[in-house]
Amino acid sequence: AISWQPIYDAEGSRMGHRTSIRDISLRKKIEEQLRESDRRFRAIANYTYDWENWFGNDGRLLWVNPAVERLTGYTPAECLAKPDYPLAFIHEDDRKVMAEQFRGALEGSTGNDLPFRVGMKDGGIVWVAISWQPIYDADGSRLGHRASIRDITERKRIEEQLEMERQRLHTLVDTSPVGVLVTDTVGQIVLANKEAQRILGLPQQPTSLLTWHERAVAYRRPDGQAYEEEQLPVQRALRNGESVRAEEILVEFPGGQTVLTLF
Repeated sequence: AISWQPIYDAEGSRMGHRTSIRDISLRKKIEEQLRESDRRFRAIANYTYDWENWFGNDGRLLWVNPAVERLTGYTPAECLAKPDYPLAFIHEDDRKVMAEQFRGALEGSTGNDLPFRVGMKDGGIVWVAISWQPIYDADGSRLGHRASIRDITERKRIEEQLEMERQRLHTLVDTSPVGVLVTDTVGQIVLANKEAQRILGLPQQPTSLLTWHERAVAYRRPDGQAYEEEQLPVQRALRNGESVRAEEILVEFPGGQTVLTLF
């Protein structure tokens, strides 16, 4: 690198000029390495499928990749110009919750797969999920946080369909004229329809089928012969893995109540 300047004597007459030349090979090498690093970063970040963001420690958006336009219709330049980005894009019903999460991100929190709705530029709504974490430099100084946002609209559609099917199944089971019980492998009742609750006197709160059996005074076969505990259908099914079908049991409860059941 060359620098020069005129040289004057004591009376102010120009005597010539001074030229300084210094070796900047190392600086140029470092600058080229930085440019190459920046090119690689942008090649990766700009072509990442998810919507990627970098926020400074003050919450200001420093960089956003082009995927934001595919998901929202807004260009990176429009996003960088918005002072309330990204809250301005968030559906009003989700805005309060997300504002709290963003405040936590500014304080160094992390989050993963948090769903919310985004209003698109054309008026549409898209479901997305955000994950974020702090960013640090090589010296450990915090540079802000990174937020990755991906489209989960299809996932939400499938979840809604599954929920509708679950509700239909629950209605069919709950209105069945036959008592239906479902337990886990240790006998905890996970489902008991209204008829099962009526027949067996089950409480509405979760309980264990084994605990319920302890309420009974006796279990008898239709001929009046008493069951041994290990021969009870629930014991055989839960403890031995045996399949029990159409077995009649006469259940006697305290107070004299008797119920004929079919397991």
